[in-house]
Amino acid sequence: MAAGDEVRWQGASTRTRRWARPAAQLAATALYSSPHNTASAPHVRDAANVQRLFFYFVAATFPAVLIGLWNQGLQIGQGLAESGLTKLPGWRGVVLAGMGWDPLTAGAVWNLLVGLVYFLPLLAVALAAGLLWEVLFATLLRRAPQSGVLMSSWLYVLLLPANMPLLFAALGISFGLVFGKHVFGGGGKYIASPALLGVLFLYFSYPAQMGDGAGLPVPGVESRTILALLADGGIERIAQNGVAWLDVFVGRQPGALGTTSALACAAGALFLVLVRAASARILAGALLGLIIGNWLAAASGASTSAPWYWHASLGSFAFGVAFIATDPVAASVTRAGRWIYGLLIGLLVVLIRTADPAHPDGTLFSILLASLFAPLIDYGAVRAQLYRRQRRRRALRA
Repeated sequence: MAAGDEVRWQGASTRTRRWARPAAQLAATALYSSPHNTASAPHVRDAANVQRLFFYFVAATFPAVLIGLWNQGLQIGQGLAESGLTKLPGWRGVVLAGMGWDPLTAGAVWNLLVGLVYFLPLLAVALAAGLLWEVLFATLLRRAPQSGVLMSSWLYVLLLPANMPLLFAALGISFGLVFGKHVFGGGGKYIASPALLGVLFLYFSYPAQMGDGAGLPVPGVESRTILALLADGGIERIAQNGVAWLDVFVGRQPGALGTTSALACAAGALFLVLVRAASARILAGALLGLIIGNWLAAASGASTSAPWYWHASLGSFAFGVAFIATDPVAASVTRAGRWIYGLLIGLLVVLIRTADPAHPDGTLFSILLASLFAPLIDYGAVRAQLYRRQRRRRALRA
């Protein structure tokens, strides 16, 4: 902390300084980068830092957020038309009615605003809970607060259904950050994405609130994901409901707030690869694993099999692979390990979708399992590389 900041805190009591200093440091960490720059070898000299890396992940999701929120407004409007209602229940319905929203004549801008009315409160609650835990652990452990709360809270909210109560949203992010990050030592040391753990905690602890991920907040209207239709009757059931693949690929399907558009997620993944924030090997490995697993499922005669491009566009596969599986801390770091890590995710997704109808998506479970095995995968990749190097040395000596 700068000298001016030290003088500013001298007039405060000891207890006030103990709790307020981490909050001020956290704000400074989020808004400013370090004034110290590497100037000589052997240290890496690069414009990227931890804050910028996390911001890249948030920025990469912007296309998925825009399309996802527009789709939420569209789905809610269609649900109201189906139910015969003219407004939504609760305080969100009061806010939208006060703004002059008419679901029967609403266009794209109104659909986006409806999505924002559901997204922003969830984000505010998740951020508040995340910041509270960050300041608390920084104070108790007498260390500087760490970056990453914004990225974890942002990705976590995008994986939630629109009708998630705010209290449960706070519980989920609290579990993910406390038991997925801080108990392992904080940022850079966790073994699975805190956002991923928070969502899975809600899935197992409060299944009635999570449902199948659609979560349409319209009374009397049951919105089922297309994956649920696939689990019921395969690709034929999807065709009977008049669902076209192109609509699904663009993002017109029931689902969580930010996971519905595979096209937007692909654009975000391309951005992360270009700025070197994510590994193309993980992305390519996951897609290749999905294709191989789908071919094996079709060859075995699985009733829920579908073309691989359907599986890649349905559920949270595109979002999970692009923004959760590429987590710079939880993912594999070796070149060969990244291929194996991605292949494992793709294979597990198809296995869960075809063999376990109770969990029609399976993407988040697959990423969690692959993340748990990531250290072992990297260990095996390093040992294999050392073995090959030793063999070459022996051959040269011979």
